[in-house]
Amino acid sequence: MGEFALQAFDDLPISERFFSGLTMGVTEKSYNQVMEELKECRRKIFAIVSAEDEVEKICRLNVQLFPLTKTIKKQPTEDPSSSEV
Repeated sequence: MGEFALQAFDDLPISERFFSGLTMGVTEKSYNQVMEELKECRRKIFAIVSAEDEVEKICRLNVQLFPLTKTIKKQPTEDPSSSEV
């Protein structure tokens, strides 16, 4: 899949391709919500193109969502009122 994207980036004019990316911090809850939204978006896109009777060209849509890090553990915060002076 990645090879197709690299080739399109090199070979196609900007008017014929769309690349977008987002790096973000998430919780497990928001990660799962985003995953469900992406699944729903894919279903909607498929419904749009399936409603057509003709095909004029073949396109590839890639959507990836994956962690760049392992789970980040919160560091306990020190209560400033308990510090000795």
